[in-house]
Amino acid sequence: MPTRPDLLYVTLQFLLFAAFLTDVPAWRLPHPDWLRSLSWLPIAVGLLTTLIAILQLRTSLTPWPSPKPGGQLVTTGLYARARHPIYGGLLLLAFGLTLRSASGFHLLITFGLATLFYFKSNYEEQLLRRIYPNYEAYARRVRRFL
Repeated sequence: MPTRPDLLYVTLQFLLFAAFLTDVPAWRLPHPDWLRSLSWLPIAVGLLTTLIAILQLRTSLTPWPSPKPGGQLVTTGLYARARHPIYGGLLLLAFGLTLRSASGFHLLITFGLATLFYFKSNYEEQLLRRIYPNYEAYARRVRRFL
């Protein structure tokens, strides 16, 4: 059963993702064509990172920041390099799509996602520290997003 903070974080995330689908032509940012071409790199890396991280969580995957009951703490694969590679991958993807669209609105949404993921991951980590005694040592040696 999701908690109130779980529902709040996931709802805000969904609303930001939905807002990203909106195009605001008046907020176009001028940038060179080569930058638009370069946008495929963070898009591809972000998408690949997100998909691999999801697969590596296996049965511990949950849409909520609260850990899944009976789940395992994953610290291998991408999780040996980042504590929240899904969030990092989604931020890279959003950044790449922002470069592609040259949209100031998308840039604002990307900053909103980064802020949300920061606070959501703080909440998630408070819960992980309660469940997994070795989480504190893991958090000291592994970066947050990428």
